[in-house]
Amino acid sequence: MEIVEIDDELEALSNLRTRLTQVSTQASHSIYKVPRKLRDVNSKAYEPEMVAIGPYHHGKDELKEMEELKLRYMQSLLDRKSEVPVEHYFSIIGGLEKKVRDCYAEAIRFNVADFIKMLVLDGCFIIELIGEFRIHNDRTFPGLERDLVLLENQIPFFVLCELFDLIQGPDQHTLLMKRVLAYFKYAFPGKVLYKPERRSEEVKHILDLIHSNWCPSPHNISTATQASSISSLLIPTATQLKDANVKFERKEYEKDPESWFRERRGTTVFDVEFNQDNGVMSMPALHGIIQNFVSSDQAVADIVNRLTLKINHYVDNMMYVDIFNRINTHHKNRWNRAMAAYHRDYFSSPWAYVSFVAALVLLLLTAAQVVFAALQQFNKQGRIAPAPPPKSVPEFK
Repeated sequence: MEIVEIDDELEALSNLRTRLTQVSTQASHSIYKVPRKLRDVNSKAYEPEMVAIGPYHHGKDELKEMEELKLRYMQSLLDRKSEVPVEHYFSIIGGLEKKVRDCYAEAIRFNVADFIKMLVLDGCFIIELIGEFRIHNDRTFPGLERDLVLLENQIPFFVLCELFDLIQGPDQHTLLMKRVLAYFKYAFPGKVLYKPERRSEEVKHILDLIHSNWCPSPHNISTATQASSISSLLIPTATQLKDANVKFERKEYEKDPESWFRERRGTTVFDVEFNQDNGVMSMPALHGIIQNFVSSDQAVADIVNRLTLKINHYVDNMMYVDIFNRINTHHKNRWNRAMAAYHRDYFSSPWAYVSFVAALVLLLLTAAQVVFAALQQFNKQGRIAPAPPPKSVPEFK
């Protein structure tokens, strides 16, 4: 009986060690699948539409057309760099196969040969794509940028670095980073700038590189303000704010919003102001913030309203904390809500104003009529006697 218990303890200890090893391996994961609660909101937002990069979406029927293009790009590369045989690419990436697999949070279904082939074709495709853009300054496939920055559509950046060493020369990783950022320069609002302090060894993948180098905030606005509580991150809805006598105004610019937007490159999204003295919130029109091809501003508003579904909020930093605090203070003021209710109940339309003015005039006329009638009645009753004539003053000669 004691031997059985010892065996059970040893098995439990072995299972624990295995589990600890797995947890240690998970620490190296950098490429994940989107959590189900986010995918349920809009699954297509997280799936590539043109090209599959990496194993998660590889082999889908709707993406197979680009697989042929990858082969043509690879052949073009081999023709241009004939001194490097194709076997060398496979050999270099083959030495990284285990390290690459550990980067993916999900199990990879490919065998070793297919996995290495996919990495070589995908990596060389990306390098040739950004190189073609650098030479011709033209995107052969508009919209491809969207697929290349999807979380599930990534390969480790060190794979690109190793391939770039074979194509461009050793230790050219800084050049690779600059070319990648140049390719995405106009794909996002704001500026995408190379930050020399970020080393290539620290970059996990293309999405991570873009995320760490994208500067959407204007330089004169603080991007982080400490929030005191979760309430600082929440404000009432527009309807509730209107019920608290908050008035919304469209921000006016000297130029049309689209020209102003192009000049300031993405800063309009931060151009929101709230005047607590008069309760006026001014902001740019939606088409001044978002360049879209949908049917209306309401459609854009519906999209924006869905952005925070299933998203966790944190109170560490947020640039709108000051505005939110002032809005919440205004909303909690009972006088503001009372005035809003008064205007809503009695002045909800132009006819209400006309009726009010008419009623006020009628009330004043009625009051005047009552006063004049009272004066006449008092005069008839002799309560208000006429002033006596002045006494004559005798004359002395």
